[in-house]
Amino acid sequence: MPLRAAHTIHAAHCHFGWDNFFVLVMTVAPDDIVEFETVDALDGQLSPTSSVEDVTNLDFGRINPVTGPVSRHFDEKGDEVTTGIGSGLMGATKHAVRQVVDLVSSRHGMSAADAYIRCSVCADLRISEIVHQPNWVVSFYFPRIVFD
Repeated sequence: MPLRAAHTIHAAHCHFGWDNFFVLVMTVAPDDIVEFETVDALDGQLSPTSSVEDVTNLDFGRINPVTGPVSRHFDEKGDEVTTGIGSGLMGATKHAVRQVVDLVSSRHGMSAADAYIRCSVCADLRISEIVHQPNWVVSFYFPRIVFD
């Protein structure tokens, strides 16, 4: 029996390029099934009847559209998760770390320095994606149990 999606992200929610400032389309729960409607890599600029001239007139600003973004901030293990996207591994990592430091310090009323110290001993960094090099996606997992 096929799984039924709880949410659909429509192709109208596409953008071009990677940027961590894109507004989230939605935040989903850990077990939610999400269906992504995507468009082709050239954003429909070519068809079976396209000519060589059509290829030479491609708008390269419309290549590789990305649908989303979607976030899942709380996973089933009770982690607070942030994601950083950058043109290098270190840039994406720094972004993910900054986000979780801001999140932990604001939610728990502590200074950024104290939040950073807790993150440095309690959290896990994971490389989530390197498919679209030179862009890297890094996720930072901070266990909520630390504050229980």
